[in-house]
Amino acid sequence: MEYKVYYLKPSKDYEKKRFGFAESPAHINSSLLYEGVPLEIEWKLITLEMPYGDFPDFLDCSLNKPLCSNELKNLINENCNNKADINRLPVNISNGVKLETYYFLHVPHFTPNVIDMDKSWRDEDVIFAPHFKRELIINKDVFASDDDLTKVYFSEKLKKSIEKSNLKGVGFDSWKAS
Repeated sequence: MEYKVYYLKPSKDYEKKRFGFAESPAHINSSLLYEGVPLEIEWKLITLEMPYGDFPDFLDCSLNKPLCSNELKNLINENCNNKADINRLPVNISNGVKLETYYFLHVPHFTPNVIDMDKSWRDEDVIFAPHFKRELIINKDVFASDDDLTKVYFSEKLKKSIEKSNLKGVGFDSWKAS
């Protein structure tokens, strides 16, 4: 049986619906939010600017980290079997008129050796299409990999729960696992 792993990305209609894009100030370094790595400093509320567009439930941003609305964060909390493994880091998003709170999902501890290097499409240093080891993730709805510190991965069960909710701007990409 084929098993897939998913990560969040903008929905196919993201641009057409004119959802926004959050931009971070230059002094904020995305390496603070690497997945699988505990925060080295106490999290302080930051503000990102959204110069155009509407507030969706998934917000793309210049830090290359998914931002979740309160609704998406709550849906993940309600449907995730390992929700204690996730930090929800609040972020203010300003469009110049309104201020909304979003959340970075941060998984501070990765699942080691979760990518099957023999089945993945890669060169020596870069993994283009990871293939996950199913036995290491089968009981996790959310996890991070030590081979890619930029993504939070989701189970198919959690993906389906999110899709049923009709939240705005939420899309997925998938990788195989066996």
